[in-house]
Amino acid sequence: MPSVTCYLGLGSNIETASSSRYDYLYSAVRQLAQFEAVTVVAASHVYETPPVGFDDQENFYNAVVKISTSLSPQELLAICLDIVEKRAGRLRTTENGPRTLDVDILLYGDESVDEENLCVPHPRMRERAFVMVPLAEVAPDLVGELSQYVFVDSAKKVKKTDMNFDDLIASYRER
Repeated sequence: MPSVTCYLGLGSNIETASSSRYDYLYSAVRQLAQFEAVTVVAASHVYETPPVGFDDQENFYNAVVKISTSLSPQELLAICLDIVEKRAGRLRTTENGPRTLDVDILLYGDESVDEENLCVPHPRMRERAFVMVPLAEVAPDLVGELSQYVFVDSAKKVKKTDMNFDDLIASYRER
């Protein structure tokens, strides 16, 4: 299968004794880069964002990662859920609730996927500033002007941090 450019949304809002929100995101990028069929091309900075949908929880750290992969959409989903999220201790107990790590496939090339367990493009990504702001950083041509979107959260509350994954991505390019 030829390589396809994909965009993944990452989010974390649980801190544990062994890992911070940033550690969970960093680990996800590192794990993705270790798969032979995945090349991490770029990643946004980390953004701190208020929760959406279930407000009684801590703020999230969010980021978007651009990858190139020869995996099918279902194979990529399996890696994201069954390996990356599971290794982070992700438990699905409350919809939109707190999580150590969330990995969503936002875009898979130009393909549309509408299956029971996967919809691509992600059906709610264009309503969510916490997705579109970091996506605009790594793929401005795909996003255009943020003012054209009607978000369920405030783009003004999506705060860019100094944290990024540049050192990690560079280390995998050097191999």
